[in-house]
Amino acid sequence: MFYLLTVYCVTCLIFIINAVLVGLPAYLLRRLQSVMNPAARIIFGLRRTDHISDTLITLHWLQAQERVLFMMAVPVTICYALYSVDGYNPGP
Repeated sequence: MFYLLTVYCVTCLIFIINAVLVGLPAYLLRRLQSVMNPAARIIFGLRRTDHISDTLITLHWLQAQERVLFMMAVPVTICYALYSVDGYNPGP
């Protein structure tokens, strides 16, 4: 249960504010990453000195900057796929 709560808090809140995170300076994205890393450590019971990369991969979490770019690229890709079909025009 604790695992689900932690994953929900981290991923859902980041998902909600993705539009705000686009174009954020690197130092602020590093601060966001510094919240995600301890959350992953709590889930797996890791020490502060343990490597976090494999843990993030196991959780299927991207790095903060990669996640923001991915979450903004998905809707664009979907729209492009919908409107690129020949003869499809969803106009009024």
